[in-house]
Formats: sequence, structure tokens, C-alpha cells
Amino acid sequence: MAVSPLHGGRAMTGRVVIDPAIATTPHGYPLKALVGHEMAVSATVFRDGHGERGARLRWRPVGVPRWRSTPMVAGYEDRWTAAATFDAVGLHEIVVDGWTRRYATWQRDLERWLAVGEDVAAELLVGAGILEELLGSVPTDQRGRVEDAIATLRSERCTTRVRLDAGFDDALVAIVDPDPDPADLTESVPIVVRVERERAGVGAWYELFP
Repeated sequence: MAVSPLHGGRAMTGRVVIDPAIATTPHGYPLKALVGHEMAVSATVFRDGHGERGARLRWRPVGVPRWRSTPMVAGYEDRWTAAATFDAVGLHEIVVDGWTRRYATWQRDLERWLAVGEDVAAELLVGAGILEELLGSVPTDQRGRVEDAIATLRSERCTTRVRLDAGFDDALVAIVDPDPDPADLTESVPIVVRVERERAGVGAWYELFP
């Protein structure tokens, strides 16, 4: 399915910028989608510097507190894409979130230091500090694993190899990396979408008459 560009204002908090480009109907009427069908969405998500980025697409019926969400995939020239599927008729709103993946950035930079044989003792402490800052957004039942990693990264009694294994543990990354980092989160301007029944996408004007 072709990507529907989003139209709305540029959003920026921290160092992340979201520049959506969604097509709107004439006179500012809401975009249209069909129940049960995917609507592809794209947005430009970028930042100054070289930090790793993350992005997700959120959507919900207008006035409903709970959001649905899905990760966005990075493409050419900072263009991120995802698709929303609507379950109900009515007005919905779409939001794109972007953030800096601080822990993924730390891992990437640490691998570069290791590749050139640098001492990474100080960098291991930096990683522990990032995990401590992310701990507040980790579900309670998963905090123990993150706390163990923090303790190991800070431990001077463990070998560097053990500390590195703790910092690059796949289970740890699965806990702290997917969700937005509240310290550097940007939300795009909400986009309103009118969702109609499937018949609205195939009916013709002459079917209205006997």
C-alpha cells in the first residue's frame, strides 16, 4: 500500500524533530479511512547529532483515553513509516512519537571504542547511569533485571567481559529500548482521520437512487 503523507505542523521537544507531511482534503476536512483496512502513515523524524532514533505511530478514537500503537520503520532520508488499522467508525486521531534511543546510542558508541582497543571503564559507568534514568519507565516486574545490570556495570569486582555481557544482554535491551525515552520525547501535532464503514469505499453515487 502506498504511504499516505501526513499534513501538520512540525513538532520538537529536546533534540528530536518530527516533520509530518500528511495530505489533507480540500478546506481542511479530515482524512478518510475504512474500518478494518490499513492506512499507511509516514513522517520525517530527525535530530541533530548522531544519536540513534526511535519512532512509533499511535492512534485512537477522538475522546477515548486508550491509544493503540505500533513501531515505525526507518527508511530513506529519515522517513519513518507504519500503518494503522481502525476498528470503529467515527473520528480518530493519529500521533507520531519520536525520541533518542539513548541506550542503543551508548551501545553503538561503546562498540566503536572497543573496536579500537580503548579503555571503556568510564563508559560502562555511563551506561549504568542511563539505565538508572530509564528505570522509572520500566514495568515493576522487569525492574529487577535492569537493577542487576546496573549493579554489574558499576561493579569493580567483575571483569570487563562480565560487565560488557551485562550491558549488551538481549533481554535487557528488550526491556529498555522499545519504549519512548521520556527525557527526549517529541509528539507530533495530532492528525484527525474520519473512519467510515467499508461500503463507503466502494459505493457509487447512482446506488443512492432506485
